[in-house]
Amino acid sequence: MRTPKAFLTATLIAVLLLLPAPLAAAGADPTSTQGSVEVGVWDASTDGSPDVVSEYEPDQGGADLAVEVETFQDWGHLFLTAHGRAANDQAFELGLDVGRSVRTHTTYTALLHRLGRDPLTNLEAATQHGRVVWHTDLSPEGRYEIDYGQLTHRTELQFPGAPALTLGLGYRLQEREGFKQALTVSHCDSCHVVSQSRPIDESTEDASLDATWAFGGGQVKASFLHRELRDSAPALTLVFDDALQPELRTPLFDNRLSFDSAQGPQEVHRRPELTKDVIKLEVALADVAGFAVDLGGVWTSTENEGTGLTSDYNGYLVSATRKLKESWQLRWRARAYSIDNDDVFVDIAEPAGIAGPHLGRTYRQAYGFDPDYLRRSSLDRQVFESKTDLSYRMGKKAGTFKLTWDLESIDRDNYEVAPGETRTTENVLGLSWWGRPRKGMRLRASLRHGEVDHPFALVDGGFSTLVSPMVTSPFAPQAAQYFQFQDARVAETTAAPETWDELKASLSQIFDGKTLSVSYRYWDGDNDDGDFTDWSRTQQSATASLWGMPAPRWQWNLAYTWQDTELGFPIFIPIFDG
Repeated sequence: MRTPKAFLTATLIAVLLLLPAPLAAAGADPTSTQGSVEVGVWDASTDGSPDVVSEYEPDQGGADLAVEVETFQDWGHLFLTAHGRAANDQAFELGLDVGRSVRTHTTYTALLHRLGRDPLTNLEAATQHGRVVWHTDLSPEGRYEIDYGQLTHRTELQFPGAPALTLGLGYRLQEREGFKQALTVSHCDSCHVVSQSRPIDESTEDASLDATWAFGGGQVKASFLHRELRDSAPALTLVFDDALQPELRTPLFDNRLSFDSAQGPQEVHRRPELTKDVIKLEVALADVAGFAVDLGGVWTSTENEGTGLTSDYNGYLVSATRKLKESWQLRWRARAYSIDNDDVFVDIAEPAGIAGPHLGRTYRQAYGFDPDYLRRSSLDRQVFESKTDLSYRMGKKAGTFKLTWDLESIDRDNYEVAPGETRTTENVLGLSWWGRPRKGMRLRASLRHGEVDHPFALVDGGFSTLVSPMVTSPFAPQAAQYFQFQDARVAETTAAPETWDELKASLSQIFDGKTLSVSYRYWDGDNDDGDFTDWSRTQQSATASLWGMPAPRWQWNLAYTWQDTELGFPIFIPIFDG
């Protein structure tokens, strides 16, 4: 890690050397300074894959060091904690307050994340006609894990002459080092999956500045953040397999693929480097016609440093809360935002055939199909969200009732969710109650109903109506091609409901130093809005747990979970579309 791995160790040594002085000074005032030092060893034994049983923990054993120091002096307050077991298992926190004018807070965290390794043993198959699925692991001994480290710092300045103004400076450095498994597939001679070890050397660096002005009726806060994501590890390279016809194993398919061995090594698994700027404005007003009001705006711009493409986000929010009477409360929250991404023209590599009927011709020249396209992002959209709730408190034992109405409208710029429709609108009505009918007991129940106009779907996503005649050769003029089967699809496919209902109930009871918790959830939704759309799902789940703590350092837990799901949808299986 570029953040020094010895950072915590050096801190521990320095604190151990300096600790006797403040502790000795504390003899005159035992309440001003206190601290502790813990030194130990630890060990671990792993049976089986550590990726499963110890995903975020080291398993090598070693020293276990911890330090905690806190002091209160005339000049201010200092607090430090540090704990380390390994270079990738550390936690550090330092807080400093000088005369309430300068406040700083620094943290450092390091941890290990094992990613696991796919042996790809399922990718071994062949048909009697000669089609083959197989794999090659170029890093059979690869260990796929990431060392993660994050350093954060924030300083706040509050000047005696302007106590209402607070300036803030922030910094964050997040680093990830290690290796991950990278998979690449070659066609058409066979489906050949190649596994490689992809190095990760990534850093995300934030620098921020903010100012807060407080006044009698609220406060205003403005902030700016600049972020840079960099990855120093180079992209991998791969030579794709020959583009052979899978059964005849002859070079007839060169014009059907963009890359094969003839193009030499190609870059794969390239990761973008990004720069992002974020501007925020927040306003809190304590009383606007009896309402407590919060307003906010967020403007972000993200640029891909390699391509120059940008993505912009503009968001606005408002919330208002007011007590109507002693037991009634009305709350409304709304958010509106837009996402806009640059368009990009994708120029597909089109090699010419090197043998057979398409010798010297590209796929475009042979069939009139243009593979180039202008990519317009499906994420470009305008969104409005509104959440309104009205609650009535009947009393501590009788509980609280709440009525809710949630509205979400998503209008996409470049994606249709139904023929000619780009907008999805969802309304959700809810009723909930919670209370404590007796000591130690908590009850909660809720019911929600949702109605969705034009839920998310893939227009013409399945069920091709094209019937291909029998041909003796795939190069025959009347042989149907993949794109023709795709263009003839007529079914709207989806996994989102048009209407749905949800029921939830839970109980918690404390007795004799134990806690019993029981919960149940029922969800049912369906969608038959589109052409040939017939999707439904019914799901039930229940949990029960019993927890106890017979001694301060001992606790036990028993739990049971039950789940039942029924999922229904039509399946379209293209055996060989083209």
